[in-house]
Amino acid sequence: MLFNSLQFLLFFPVVIFVYFVLPSKYRVLWLLAASYFFYLSWKWQYGLLILLSTTIVYFLALWMDKINSASGKKVLLSFGVGVNLAILFIFKYFNFFVDNVPFLNLVHLDLLLPIGISFYTFQSLSYLIDLRSGKVEIEKNFANFALYVSFFPQLVAGPIERAGSLMPQLSNLKGFDKDKVVAGLKLIIIGFFLKLVIADRLALAVDSVYMNVENFSSLTHLLSSYFFAFQIYGDFAGYSLIAIGLAKIMGVDLSPNFRRPYFASSVRDFWRRWHITLSNWFRDYVYIPLGGSRKGKPRIMLNVLIVFALSGLWHGAAWTFVVWGLLHAVFIIFGVLFAPLLKKIPRFLGILCTFHLVVLSWIFFRANSIKEAWYVVKSIFGGEFVFSLASLDFGIGMPEVFLAILLIIGLVIFQYFQEFRSETFHKLMRNSFLSFCAYGLLFLMILSVGVLENKSFIYFQF
Repeated sequence: MLFNSLQFLLFFPVVIFVYFVLPSKYRVLWLLAASYFFYLSWKWQYGLLILLSTTIVYFLALWMDKINSASGKKVLLSFGVGVNLAILFIFKYFNFFVDNVPFLNLVHLDLLLPIGISFYTFQSLSYLIDLRSGKVEIEKNFANFALYVSFFPQLVAGPIERAGSLMPQLSNLKGFDKDKVVAGLKLIIIGFFLKLVIADRLALAVDSVYMNVENFSSLTHLLSSYFFAFQIYGDFAGYSLIAIGLAKIMGVDLSPNFRRPYFASSVRDFWRRWHITLSNWFRDYVYIPLGGSRKGKPRIMLNVLIVFALSGLWHGAAWTFVVWGLLHAVFIIFGVLFAPLLKKIPRFLGILCTFHLVVLSWIFFRANSIKEAWYVVKSIFGGEFVFSLASLDFGIGMPEVFLAILLIIGLVIFQYFQEFRSETFHKLMRNSFLSFCAYGLLFLMILSVGVLENKSFIYFQF
């Protein structure tokens, strides 16, 4: 069930109406039932897998809480991490492993990748790890814990929440709060604007190019690379804002996941602004345990390579994602090695360089193969640019192309004021009339130029 579907448009009002009229003690069970219905609407087998993962982690946590032996807790934690990663490996990476280790003569498994498995697996693992380290209290109520794993607004594509933040809120669900409902609706409008008006409209051009990259000019490849950078931002940031807004209507505050990433002045800064909850997850559970930045530059470089190789694999079982992750590792390592020199670069140039490094990496993320990505890169850097309208044939018509360019320019200007003129921006948004006009305009644009075709979100495949 997609957020941008008629089914969800019918589903959520029913869920929220019943949620508000129910006595508080029944709200957890209602949201748990709604979350499983939401997830089962894709494929009922998915529900069995998330229930299995939830049950394993729940009982392991109870066991860990009962024993006093540090070594025993460590064994149980290792078992829980191993089982969940094994499930993730079987469903997401086994066939990739078979393709790349042919001498084992293993056969492919005919399994569908469960939607959101990477997200809820990481959320479950963080609970076990934080419980072991004493950062969170044990949750003995199975329904409460199951809702933490399956909470439908952020189940499929995050934000990836921590038990210490989300679980207390789900254990003490609030009733109707006008201010939170209004704030949630505003976030949902912005989210749908980013998804339907920007991301899905840019997708028309990007998908056309990547269906057969050899049919397009160097200029088209370059522009489609810019388009995809804003497509994936609009798609994923849009999802995150919708999820945060839906939760806020129910009085639940989810973690912010994006903060104007294309205004980052370095690639390291980019990862403080892009998919923030995943970045924080890898920092806390992989980078810091590996030694973080405490053991000298050679160790920092190795740790960064490991983290971003894993981050690439987390996104998908393909070499294109691994290369994408490693490119970011190389960019960050370069920043570490030349930090004194790079600090002297004006922020504007830092933003411009960082943006283009990120765009370069997005080519590998979007391409269907390394060969295809390399073709696009060679076309951009070694091709012959012909600056004419005829060379910009995306196969979708020039009015669509110009509209996409105008939407990107509008988004950049809007976020420029958020980033560099924040006081003025927030002062204007506090004006009730201007705020009403702004959100009304976004809503009208969704209805008039939004792509209302139930296009899936990009991060659903991860």
